Amino acid sequence: MCIRDSHGCQGGSGPGWVAQCVNAIGQSSTYWNNTAIFIVWDDWGGWYDHDAPQVLDANGLGPRVPLIVVSPYARAGYVSHVQHEFGSILKFTEETFKLGSLGQRDASADDLMDMFDFNQAPLSYQTVPASPMWRAGTHDKRPTDDDAHDG
Repeated sequence: MCIRDSHGCQGGSGPGWVAQCVNAIGQSSTYWNNTAIFIVWDDWGGWYDHDAPQVLDANGLGPRVPLIVVSPYARAGYVSHVQHEFGSILKFTEETFKLGSLGQRDASADDLMDMFDFNQAPLSYQTVPASPMWRAGTHDKRPTDDDAHDG
């Protein structure tokens, strides 16, 4: 089971928490063969992006962010050069489950299909190393960094 509790993830434990979640699915005989996991960072982390984001509408795309796809049908070692956006994950879900679009942004987004090969033999899962505090099912007991309470 993979649950982020009220203590949050600090001090480098965030990557361990992600590894715990991915490992739980990857090691599951029930879930691994029919799952796609999308790992994204929703902030730029202080890194300067030398390419200005494309302006599609009033919101624009914003700076580029990393995306990792974990799936038995992901193209191994593949680096996509297609312009994706957060709405692409929603578009993938809509296409996969034959759902309607929720709005203009996901309707115009790509569906991430360049990252998959559904004709390949399913890849076996390779365990992701996790920090010891997450391997044991424990978590960081320090208080969360809650910006809402900053002065």
